Amino acid sequence: MTRLGNSNTTRITRIRARLSSLVAVIDDISARHELTDVVSEAQIEHRDSDTRYQVYSAMKMPWPIADRDILNQREIVQDGNSLAVTITDVAIEDPSPLKKGLVHILKSHTRWMLVPTPDGSIQVQWQTLSDPAGPIPASIINAMSVSTPIKTLSRLREMVQRTQYAHAKLAFIEDPAVH
Repeated sequence: MTRLGNSNTTRITRIRARLSSLVAVIDDISARHELTDVVSEAQIEHRDSDTRYQVYSAMKMPWPIADRDILNQREIVQDGNSLAVTITDVAIEDPSPLKKGLVHILKSHTRWMLVPTPDGSIQVQWQTLSDPAGPIPASIINAMSVSTPIKTLSRLREMVQRTQYAHAKLAFIEDPAVH
């Protein structure tokens, strides 16, 4: 059965790491292909500030599905009271193809919620709602909606331990006080 329409996925985990470290991994566009195996290429197209910019991503899909690309507007916001960080990527609905031979995704909304907890860990919620821009067999969508978030959160847990992320300091993120 081929499915048109939206793919909706939400996953939640806890990771013992600094808030800045988690944001640094998710914010590192040059390492996006390491964080998720679906992304084959990613780059910043336009930057308004450290916390607002456009990201182009090309995605390699399993055969027989055509590869895709997307242009997202990213915003990173930290709540001044709870220190929770929300990272939102929303597809820019530009119908012009970005790269020849790729199916361009026009509708997608991804949100990372990073919430500090009293025990010093960070609750990480990853939610994505996407229209894949064309027919994709339901079996492939279903498999990807389970495996991709699990792999991505597992890689996030691994990557946050790397020196460049574990000790990251971001001017726009306030880490919770360690008790």
